[in-house]
Amino acid sequence: MGTVHALAVHESATVAEASDAYLATLAGPESTGTLRVYAGVLRAFAEGLGADTDVADLKPRALTRDDIAIRERTLWRMLYETAARSAEVLRLDVEDLDMPNRKAKIRRKGGAIDVIVWQTGTARLLPRLLKGRKSGPVFLTDRRARVELPPCDIDQVSGRARLSYRQAEDLFKAASGGATLHQLRHSALTHDAEAGASTPMLMAKIGHTSVASLARYARPSAEALARWQERSDPARRR
Repeated sequence: MGTVHALAVHESATVAEASDAYLATLAGPESTGTLRVYAGVLRAFAEGLGADTDVADLKPRALTRDDIAIRERTLWRMLYETAARSAEVLRLDVEDLDMPNRKAKIRRKGGAIDVIVWQTGTARLLPRLLKGRKSGPVFLTDRRARVELPPCDIDQVSGRARLSYRQAEDLFKAASGGATLHQLRHSALTHDAEAGASTPMLMAKIGHTSVASLARYARPSAEALARWQERSDPARRR
């Protein structure tokens, strides 16, 4: 993950227990220490965004702040709703978007072509961001490019360049109090797991073929685990 060790990670016994239990249901024996680190990262993310609740209630509030520019709000919302990697989304061109069906083709890590699907939040923001543009990078810099770049990384009408990962990361860190764009991926998958999404559905969303890889991302909280146990308790259905 790269940025994990730069965060102040705080371990919670309840979150750790939930992480261990969820891993056991997905992938069998693994390193629980790894899960505890990732659970701590989610907690740090919640604190950085001003959330005062546990991981189960983590909501990235920066996504809906009115003082955030439309470009950032669209990027962050799309990352959260699709759980795609930042680099995959930043590589999107307008021609890749299937706006009516709320989806787009992307190139996954390793080169595989896949499809991401977003929800209403992104669908409402994209037209405001694009303002009728039909081609070029979806996410552009504020100013014209000052250096020579490949034609595919330039909007031919405005001369603005494709937004870089570094700039996008810096903007999110500034708005969120130090959280990283990659943590939106963790947050989204944890929420989906807590909402009852199946393992195949989560794997399709994240673009992984390994259940063990999925277990690093989707870690429901102790409260979510308790709610699931209550809903699935056979005695409750009698």
